[in-house]
Amino acid sequence: MTAPAPPRLLPDEPLPPYAYVPGHFPHPYSDPLGHSYQQPAPQPPPPDPASWADCRVYLQAVDLFNHGYYWEAA
Repeated sequence: MTAPAPPRLLPDEPLPPYAYVPGHFPHPYSDPLGHSYQQPAPQPPPPDPASWADCRVYLQAVDLFNHGYYWEAA
């Protein structure tokens, strides 16, 4: 029996169509078949510890990690 998926923190942000695993799927940024090909890799500043719950970039990374998109969450 598998555990239910954790709730999404930003349900309005779509998850990528696949989680990148080297050798199994196209590289998201460098392969023309990648889900984020020719899109700039985000370089957000670190969240403010006093207001992390308002930082959409941080919450999206947590959603990605919690749903198995480990490479995309980094």
